[in-house]
Amino acid sequence: AQIKAFQEAADVTDQAPISQLTSDLEAQHNRLSDPLIWSQDVVYSESDFANCFMAIMAVQPPQTDDLVGEFGKCVTLIDGVFTSVPERAATALNPWNLKALEAMRNIENKMVGRTNHFLQKGINLNEDPAYTAVAEPLKQHRRQYKHGLNTSVITADQTHEIMLNRIASVISGTTEVPRYVHTLKALSSFLLRFIPTA
Repeated sequence: AQIKAFQEAADVTDQAPISQLTSDLEAQHNRLSDPLIWSQDVVYSESDFANCFMAIMAVQPPQTDDLVGEFGKCVTLIDGVFTSVPERAATALNPWNLKALEAMRNIENKMVGRTNHFLQKGINLNEDPAYTAVAEPLKQHRRQYKHGLNTSVITADQTHEIMLNRIASVISGTTEVPRYVHTLKALSSFLLRFIPTA
């Protein structure tokens, strides 16, 4: 939406940086769409990405240099995501484990979408105590669940894929924060059923 505003702005006479930014944005999207990335124990800060998104949305035409600069900061964060991904062992996984990992990637994409949705409504979820009380432990539960799938400590079946895809569907259609928090609690409870206890 922000790039479109610059493309349509009459006072942005040099569209070359915007065209390059569009191409770079597509490249970063393709990088982050790789399911192998999100099947790993990825370490990243949701609040850093939220702040980056808000900074981009705050830039108005014709401040093209500022837009490019803020986007560059986001690319640095994305590079950090890839740096955090460990080498994956070359072992064959149960096909249902792979399907569950793909379903988790879908959920995490939907969660990013909801964060952006609420930001556009002027709501920063990281400032909501009810959200952070659920989101912080859920981050650990997601990591443990995916690690269990990747190492075959957890053996998924069709139920995992069905339930995770149902949760993803609910997340994508949630427009109110309390409902979103409730859905994240349900996700956390589901994952905990399979995470090994010490």
